[in-house]
Amino acid sequence: MDKDKARLIRHGLSIAILSLLLSLAGAEAFLRWVDPTGAYAYRLSIRAMFSYIKPDPRGYTFPPGIHDFVGFTVTIDEDGNRIMPDAVSNCRIAWIGDSVTFGWGVDDRETFAYQIAEAIPDAQFVNAARPAYSARNLRLTAESEEADGFIYIPVFNDNVVAPSWSPEFAPVPLGMDTYLLYGRRGPVRGEAMDWRADLGAMLSEGDWLTLAINEPSLVLDWLTDSQSDVVIIPNYTERISQADGHPSAAGHQGLAVSMLSHVEQFVGEVCE
Repeated sequence: MDKDKARLIRHGLSIAILSLLLSLAGAEAFLRWVDPTGAYAYRLSIRAMFSYIKPDPRGYTFPPGIHDFVGFTVTIDEDGNRIMPDAVSNCRIAWIGDSVTFGWGVDDRETFAYQIAEAIPDAQFVNAARPAYSARNLRLTAESEEADGFIYIPVFNDNVVAPSWSPEFAPVPLGMDTYLLYGRRGPVRGEAMDWRADLGAMLSEGDWLTLAINEPSLVLDWLTDSQSDVVIIPNYTERISQADGHPSAAGHQGLAVSMLSHVEQFVGEVCE
């Protein structure tokens, strides 16, 4: 009887454990399907980005073509930049920034950079932004772009380690926040940098318009203290999802409205 009871107990425990595992797997599958916070879609899009990007002296870049993500599509031109409206103009204005300027989470024509370029046909705009680019990457990008003027959109994390796939960079461990976002299998490593020196050097060369989203950060504090011509614009409230804080299509539209008059004035001065 004792052996039979022990067998029954083991059998019952096995069934209970199996049922629990199946329930957890089912719950995870359901949450992925429903994805109430957008976390699963965000992770899949990050994974897709890693499958697309390639090494570049500025850090990394995208190959030309159409790249599909979860809920949005990105079209990259032959120079590795996100497409912009065609313009018949000899005056070239380059957007410099990270994922917000790049337009992560929205289609090509929904980005504020694209909308502003459509509204100002007197200049040829280039969206040279890349997701996760930091101060070092931004400086290298500006140095590589032949433009008459530059528009910099700083964000709070422009002072973190610079992502790189280039063997020229000496990699350092990524911070835990970056590790949690990109995961241990991400191909991008980080380069230590003096972000103030990088941003200062970048903004000292050429004609610049700095449009800073009103979000407290060390970067914004340094810019307002060290640069005399920083324009503060309202922060966006419409976001992709709870997990993905990038501006949604509505958020980009609001940013375009806030930026347009400043960009028009800048283009008028640079392209006269």
